[in-house]
Amino acid sequence: MMVFGKLYLSSLGYIFGSWEMVLGPFGYFLTLFAVWAAINAFNMVDGIDGLLGGLSCVSFAAIGIFVVRRANQPRNLVLCDDRRHPAIHHA
Repeated sequence: MMVFGKLYLSSLGYIFGSWEMVLGPFGYFLTLFAVWAAINAFNMVDGIDGLLGGLSCVSFAAIGIFVVRRANQPRNLVLCDDRRHPAIHHA
């Protein structure tokens, strides 16, 4: 995702008001941490009650709606394709 697609967190936006928080090279590390944290969170949910499939559908649908409404990078919609997600097939 980060290497071939060049998709990483480059900015946190205007979270402190009038100036943008640009991450620079730290964005790669923050992206790795965010992906790792999301994977662990999904694994914990699946380990507790096995409901990861439903949670994945809702999460990917919400992200898909956000990406479609932004419409500036339609290629990111591929990341929301939950038909290929392994949790859907195990549910």
